[in-house]
Amino acid sequence: MLKQYFAKLWVRRRPTWQGVLAGVLAGAIGGLAGAGAKIVGELIDNPRNLGQVSPPLLFTEKVTGDTYPNLTEQNNIITGIHFTFSIFVGAIYGAAAEVFPIVTVGYGVGFGWVLQLCTHESSVPALGLDVPPWKMPLHEQTSETFTHALFGLAVEVVRRGVRKLLPAALRKGPDAAGPLSLRTA
Repeated sequence: MLKQYFAKLWVRRRPTWQGVLAGVLAGAIGGLAGAGAKIVGELIDNPRNLGQVSPPLLFTEKVTGDTYPNLTEQNNIITGIHFTFSIFVGAIYGAAAEVFPIVTVGYGVGFGWVLQLCTHESSVPALGLDVPPWKMPLHEQTSETFTHALFGLAVEVVRRGVRKLLPAALRKGPDAAGPLSLRTA
């Protein structure tokens, strides 16, 4: 049974376009849930020190050339960027899960950590929005690792649930039972 599980992970599927569309939709909804989960995780374990500016706010200030002293504006910008980015990344993840089931390993936790590597560990410091990972305080690193794992888990759990709730026309194809189903044909 375990052998079948791992064998299914390494298979590249050839889903219908409806299956990929279903993956995009389910992943986008999962991304929305993941953003909410990450925000809750950051309320529990805030990665930023008091007074430290959030990378999405710094990015917005660099792009627009404006500063946003109003706390409500700052929170709206940060939340808007987080949710938009999460929906977009979730949609890509959902499509990838339809074709490459290996991306769902660990119930999305691996995806969350890969996303952390692609953002907070590389592109965010490269854009000058945060310090490089080796200069980050340990608390910030552990908090980001925890909240990205939580994000990935939420995206995958919601993606699977939404995928099963979609109309039958969108569920046909190789992923109808869910990508990591242990059920045999």
